[in-house]
Amino acid sequence: MTCGECGSSYAKSGRARFGCQGASKKGPAFCGNRLTIRQDDLDARILAGLANEMMRDVVLAVFLAEYAEETARLEASATDGQPQRDLELMEINRQIALVKVAILKGVDPSMFVAEMKQRAERQGALLAEADRAIQAPVLADLLHADLGARTAGWSDD
Repeated sequence: MTCGECGSSYAKSGRARFGCQGASKKGPAFCGNRLTIRQDDLDARILAGLANEMMRDVVLAVFLAEYAEETARLEASATDGQPQRDLELMEINRQIALVKVAILKGVDPSMFVAEMKQRAERQGALLAEADRAIQAPVLADLLHADLGARTAGWSDD
């Protein structure tokens, strides 16, 4: 922020206010602007300005194009990795089954604790990855070309 009178920076002037640094540091001969603004008022104005600018049709069009491109890339990478993930998951399940058979035949289970923990963690990670790959984006219903018009009436109330 800059002062409209002298062009100096606005900076903290007290605990919760901002003021002209030229007026504050160099005195009224340099700048007569003694106006300050509360931080909560400043934050509200900045957020309102950002919201208005971000909801312009041109900005939204660029965002929607980028979002669609990234979503397509993520879907493709999830699909591309599916065969390897499925094969690894099948192999882990096979190894777990072999350990269970060995334990049922009388092999000491304590021999397999660390190994089984690693396999179970990897199995969980693969299942979570597969789950993420099939989930649809939650925000899809909001992402329309007229998003700016739809959100114009929204408020914090």
